[in-house]
This record gives sequence, C-alpha cells and structure tokens, in this order.
Amino acid sequence: VPGGLHLVHIDVLVVRIRNLGFNCIRLPVSVEYVLTDPSINNSAVSANPQLANITWRTMFRATVHAIAQAGLMVIIDRHMLWAGNNPSNVSMASGLWYANDISASDNVKALELLAEMTANESLVVG
Repeated sequence: VPGGLHLVHIDVLVVRIRNLGFNCIRLPVSVEYVLTDPSINNSAVSANPQLANITWRTMFRATVHAIAQAGLMVIIDRHMLWAGNNPSNVSMASGLWYANDISASDNVKALELLAEMTANESLVVG
C-alpha cells in the first residue's frame, strides 16, 4: 500500500503533490502482490475508508485512478519481487526479475496484469 494513505485521504494527497509542481508519481509495486492479490491491512488505509476491506489490486486501481484524476502521470515501477522491507529485495543473489520463488515468467505475468489493470488510464506512462 502506498505510504501515507493511513494519514491523508488520497484525493487530498494527490492534489497536494500536484500543487507542489510535480507532474507524475512513481508508484512502486511488488510482483508478489500483483500475482497473489492479498487483502490489504485496513490500518494502512485508515484515512481512506473507501479502500478498507478490499484486495491489493482493487486498491492499486483506485490509487492509479485518483492520481490520474488529479492530472498527474503515473509511472508504475515493478520495484520488488516481494512486498515489504524484505532483505531479499535488495540482495543481488535474488536476481533482477526472478528468484527461487518467483520465475521470469511470473514477472512477465505480473507486468501483463499491471497493463490490463491500467489500460483505461491514459495518464499511465510507464
């Protein structure tokens, strides 16, 4: 879940970012969450009740939509294999787009899912 959604409503947050002069937001994702679509922790979105009791993909779509509605471009960053601050995410031993538990084809499937989820958002640029 993007940081800050437990403190500020997404609509307020993206307008604040736009008003600071930014024109895009880099939105990091993990292959693990794209593929498994877990339920999100409600405490991570406590300032956004519309995001409570949903899965990661639904939260991701809503976040991308809110960013785009504010007129900001979205750069999707397939940042990590696994979610969270996991030591394997920074280890060169895990490889760049595959590891013991996540194959190169899993990574491609995650990218395809991200493309499908954001195909109707014209401000998704990467």
